[in-house]
Amino acid sequence: MLRAGITAAPEDAAPEVRKVAQWKLACRGGEGAFRETVERLLRERGDWESIIKDFESGKPQAKST
Repeated sequence: MLRAGITAAPEDAAPEVRKVAQWKLACRGGEGAFRETVERLLRERGDWESIIKDFESGKPQAKST
């Protein structure tokens, strides 16, 4: 984790893991932690609103980079 660009730990992670994680998630592992991480990443990158607009308009397109 110390070498990763972004670190996150679910609510039920070991205390040692949560201590070094940048993002302490509210969700438990297997109960939405991955979704919470992806949503937060997209929001911090500024991509969330455009993704939601595309989804709501019925034209979401998968984009590989």
